[in-house]
Amino acid sequence: DVVKKTVSWLNVNLLPKIKWSDTKKDVAPEILTWFIVQTVKQKQIEPSPLLRRYFEKFEKTGGEKFAQFALESWIAADTQPFPADEAETKAKNDLASAKGYWQYWQNQGFTEDSYFQQQFNQYLKKPKGSAIKEKGVLAIASAGGSAAIVPSIERYIREFHGHRLKQSIALVEVLGEVGDTNAIQVLLSIANRFRTKGIQEEAKRQVDLTAERNNWTLDELADRTIPTLGFDDKGAMKLDYGSRQFTAKLDKDFNFVLFDAQNKKIKSLPIAKKDDDADLVKDAKTTFTNAKKSLKQILTLQKERLYEAMSGQRSWKFADWQTFLNGHPILRRYCQTLIWQLVDGENSVTFRPLDDGTLTDFDDNEVVIDDEKLIKLAHQQTVSPEIAESWNAHLSDYEVSPIFPQFGREMPELSDEELEATEIKGFEGFMIETFKLRGKATAMGFTRGQAEDAGWFYYYKKNFPNLELDAFVEFTGNGLPEESRNVALVALSFAKTNAQNSGYLNAQNGLKIKDVPPVVLCEVWNDMKTIAQSGTGFDADWKKKSEY
Repeated sequence: DVVKKTVSWLNVNLLPKIKWSDTKKDVAPEILTWFIVQTVKQKQIEPSPLLRRYFEKFEKTGGEKFAQFALESWIAADTQPFPADEAETKAKNDLASAKGYWQYWQNQGFTEDSYFQQQFNQYLKKPKGSAIKEKGVLAIASAGGSAAIVPSIERYIREFHGHRLKQSIALVEVLGEVGDTNAIQVLLSIANRFRTKGIQEEAKRQVDLTAERNNWTLDELADRTIPTLGFDDKGAMKLDYGSRQFTAKLDKDFNFVLFDAQNKKIKSLPIAKKDDDADLVKDAKTTFTNAKKSLKQILTLQKERLYEAMSGQRSWKFADWQTFLNGHPILRRYCQTLIWQLVDGENSVTFRPLDDGTLTDFDDNEVVIDDEKLIKLAHQQTVSPEIAESWNAHLSDYEVSPIFPQFGREMPELSDEELEATEIKGFEGFMIETFKLRGKATAMGFTRGQAEDAGWFYYYKKNFPNLELDAFVEFTGNGLPEESRNVALVALSFAKTNAQNSGYLNAQNGLKIKDVPPVVLCEVWNDMKTIAQSGTGFDADWKKKSEY
């Protein structure tokens, strides 16, 4: 059997039933298996012209099912764990080897039983083999994939990027081929924030190709591809059953709320009736389910983007901002919690967008901005203390909770000598446990630094892509895999992105503190202050106590 010989892990009995778009007749399963075999042999993620033509002839929903089937089958094959009997044998072998230096494991708190159980559990989760040789089947996912395949790809990359580099890069290429707005937003996130170089570079390549195809800048690409999830300009999602219509909306906490045709709230979409259109019912339920799955990711990514825009002082032409951000059915909720500012040289005009489409200042006066004017997100460093105080009072009066603070974070007081230096040493010697450091740093948008000799890393990095700038929270270091121990903070430093070649930042390639944009300096210094305050404080004996 050609299929079994080429793709031994494929279960043809699970092939989805799909139809031709013109005749509505079933597509013969032999056609689907033929494409699976051919794509595996061709070993390309980019779909062939023939494959694309066939997907154009399939019914759209059927093609999407075939794409999903190909992707999920490949992922399942690539991540198939060891069966229990093999896991047990391997764990026993590991235990026998470990007994040769058992004192070490005893010092780590292990008994023979607990060590065996740890190894056994790891093998039950660890992939036994690899499906990288059959990566060509992903061309099917590329040809017919939609927003529905994006969560599976993102989940795989997040979980396996450290062990499955080639597979992760292949899946990034799939995201680029799919071109769905959800896929593009994930690509942007990986390109800007992912720490694994090969994966990040492929994401950047795919982002650049997409922007080039549309003649957009990268910022324009990010703005124009924010998914709407099916919500219209008024924030309503129409769900059509044929004989009945329903509407989904988001409440103030971004929870989905359903209404029937009489605008009465209902708990869930009802089951289909005889006079409903079965295909429309299926489409409505799929749309609603996919929207619920995707919303959290969209909110997370857009919050990160807006924070980066504030830190990097990115500007928008007011008309573009009105169309793509404040006019977006989901993102406008975030816009309404933030204070915006006219880029006019004086930084005196500030405003907040309201739900009725108007703009207000902190005294409830209407603000009008010309379409061609540039605006940006306001910050403590771009307005007077009086304006910042007035906006904080306004937000409090109207019980508006910003998605991140813009005002109130203090600026470090630095001497002329410190401004000429390339490091801020104010938190040197503050002790903190490694997992607490990782948790705090990750929550504030930092990623783990590059491992050096002997698998140790010495910093957490936050990237500001619009400024091509990296910020580094340096500490005394930890080995990989990480273990819980006490470490000391060392310094805060900055460098232009990619200025360092091999990872560890040093004074020779760092920016002088005086050259760091004030908003970035303020934000990152406060991040490091938060990290320092979450530890046990300064310890004069920090060098000795942080030794391995």
